[in-house]
Amino acid sequence: MRTPQIVSRAGKQAFFGAPGPVFDLSPVRQRKQQSSRIRGTRLDISILKHGEVTSVTLHGGLVLGPPTDNLRQTLENLIAHGEIQIVLGMTDVNRLDSSGIGLLVKGLQLTKEAGGSLKLVNPAKVVLQTLSMCRLLPLFEVYDEEQAAISAFG
Repeated sequence: MRTPQIVSRAGKQAFFGAPGPVFDLSPVRQRKQQSSRIRGTRLDISILKHGEVTSVTLHGGLVLGPPTDNLRQTLENLIAHGEIQIVLGMTDVNRLDSSGIGLLVKGLQLTKEAGGSLKLVNPAKVVLQTLSMCRLLPLFEVYDEEQAAISAFG
């Protein structure tokens, strides 16, 4: 018996050794790409320095995978370079899962261990509800405006 092999020709794939027509899989790929954008798996991170305070602004979903990996690496790099007063802008965070929650708590822990702090600025409703439901919201200092969070570092 022959082993099925996948062969691509003109954007279509066929299985040799299996009966049936050649199927066009491009609509499936397009749906997969759209669904990953809908799920909010992309996270844009921007960093600004305000004197001794570092402002990190997030846009997208803070969920398992590259988004949390990238933010974890960013926070660890900042803390390793002595940036321990961090303001985290979360206005445009549209998703938060357990790995995102864990990363926020870990970021707070790392900054406090280094003698600093991590403050949340204007978290989106989904973020507030999720942290509140997990009874973690009281751990964080939450501000409505970035300037108020920066000033709180004194």
